[in-house]
Amino acid sequence: MKIYQVLNIFYQLAAVRHFALFLTNDFYSKVAEETNKYPALTQRKAGTVDNWEDTNAEEIQTYIGNLIYMGLVALPEIEDYFQGDFSVCPIVRQAMTLKRFKKLGQYFHLNGEEERPDQQSADFENLYKARTALDPMDKIT
Repeated sequence: MKIYQVLNIFYQLAAVRHFALFLTNDFYSKVAEETNKYPALTQRKAGTVDNWEDTNAEEIQTYIGNLIYMGLVALPEIEDYFQGDFSVCPIVRQAMTLKRFKKLGQYFHLNGEEERPDQQSADFENLYKARTALDPMDKIT
């Protein structure tokens, strides 16, 4: 192994460790919990039924990782990442199906809608929906 390959591995590991400072297992668990609540809420409001299968922290981490990867490896359409015959991005296709990726995107939620304060309330906060992602950053600074 060449020195630049070793340095590249160390760089990638350091980037993962820095990223993990902000997005912890507790974060992924909270997002999975809120994401699992959201389909029932939206279906109850709309009076519809959807074939939602509960997610977990590991799948949410995979979903976010796929989003980051897609931001780095730009393709014209989401479907292009999941092509079966020849894939530029086999890592995305191996992580989850296109159908599941879209379903997670449809219901992905950081914070509970039912607990959200009314806009007229003194407790209302513009960043309420992102609070789950922002709180860990407050602890680091």
